[in-house]
Amino acid sequence: MRSRAGVLRLVAVSMLVALGCKEREIRAYAAPKDATPSRLAMPPTAPSAPETVSWSLPSGWSELPGEGLRFATLVLEPGANDGSRPALEMRITPLGLAAGDPLANVNRWRQQIGLGPLDAKQLPDVARSVAVDGRQAHLVNMTGAPGEHEAPHQILAAIVPGEQRVWFFMILDHSDRVAKHEQAFEEFVRSVQVQAAQSVDVAQLPEGHPPVRPSSPGADGGATADASGLRWTTPDGWHAHPGNSAFRVVSFHVGDEPADAEVTITRFAGGAGALLPNINRWRGQIGLAPIAALSDQPLDTVQVGGLEGQLLDIVDARADDPRRQRMLVVLLRRDDTTWFVKMTGPYDVLETESPTFVEFARGLRFVTEES
Repeated sequence: MRSRAGVLRLVAVSMLVALGCKEREIRAYAAPKDATPSRLAMPPTAPSAPETVSWSLPSGWSELPGEGLRFATLVLEPGANDGSRPALEMRITPLGLAAGDPLANVNRWRQQIGLGPLDAKQLPDVARSVAVDGRQAHLVNMTGAPGEHEAPHQILAAIVPGEQRVWFFMILDHSDRVAKHEQAFEEFVRSVQVQAAQSVDVAQLPEGHPPVRPSSPGADGGATADASGLRWTTPDGWHAHPGNSAFRVVSFHVGDEPADAEVTITRFAGGAGALLPNINRWRGQIGLAPIAALSDQPLDTVQVGGLEGQLLDIVDARADDPRRQRMLVVLLRRDDTTWFVKMTGPYDVLETESPTFVEFARGLRFVTEES
């Protein structure tokens, strides 16, 4: 079993826009290697970190970074190397306390698998009350109607209330894949622990502790401190947002419209799994079919912080589709950590912003104590 606990922050949003300036303004953000008060330019006790969760990971399962609202993704079964079968995943998502009504959630999920709604008296038939970290949680198990040529869809889910958030743990796939994980899923859910929001004494953190990020922007517009020592520069017109999980270091909204692109920097310990399944996962995110071999996806070499990375340009070939998407991904290995720098958005936006993205990725630096 392997445990994971993080001190996370979801509070401050730093707007990094330079108005009235014709030239691109670059602002530097340093992420010191050693998370000490002097290097972080913050008082010995940091402001409260938000509520988070930890768990014991069953043997054979692995973790992937969260994206968007998703706190983390757990992989129960890897996808096929030829891309013909996607990975079996659990998504972990925190929402506000108002989202915690078990009956409302169950009926919403039932609709997704072709089932009708239940009333409150029927809820215990599919949602068992279980104790999780001293809290009353609900364990949900529902199977939809069988398809003509395939197994029905099955949902395994848990609703775990915290003090500030409600935590959702959900698997949705065909029942021939999901059912065999029912016991492991329940054991996993019962291992979940909710860490309440708390003040963090930075001076007392042990060496190598996960990052502690200040909950309000600094005088320079908002610096992100990260134990890896990552440094980046933010191009004009990119709006920075602090990372919202143990894996996401930072994200950027590119442009002024909601439909414009997003850039994320994520990391996690060890390898990121085989490259082909990752590529097919990314292709699926922009509506593309999986590929059978790496030779079907061009890979370029890019230098990042003195290290050699790989650059992927994943393009929706449907030129006549107004919803056409594109994705640029830089993959980098440093020591025992894998980094993904990813830009996703409409094809036309990325066509304009891709040179800036590549320049941004090349400008990433890993600073050490000596530097």
